[in-house]
Amino acid sequence: MVFSGGVVRGLMSTPNISALIFSQRPDDESDSMKPKKEFAVGDKIKVSMHGGQIVDAAIKAVIEETDGLKLQIDFGHEQTALIHARQVVED
Repeated sequence: MVFSGGVVRGLMSTPNISALIFSQRPDDESDSMKPKKEFAVGDKIKVSMHGGQIVDAAIKAVIEETDGLKLQIDFGHEQTALIHARQVVED
């Protein structure tokens, strides 16, 4: 392709450009299209903590924020944490 004065030349000579663009879209069966995991207060889960430690926890609150789903959890002996839902390793 040659860019000249705001005009793109050679675009039509590129074979199957539309096939390349549309092949990058996720299929209906892909992971990005599957429904997200549902969490409820009282659910028992396993969580990967900051240091890589895996702990058993109980969900005390489910919080939807603009940067994603967060969970308020209870674990250990009277310990609590606010975690991202992606830190859940098992339920």
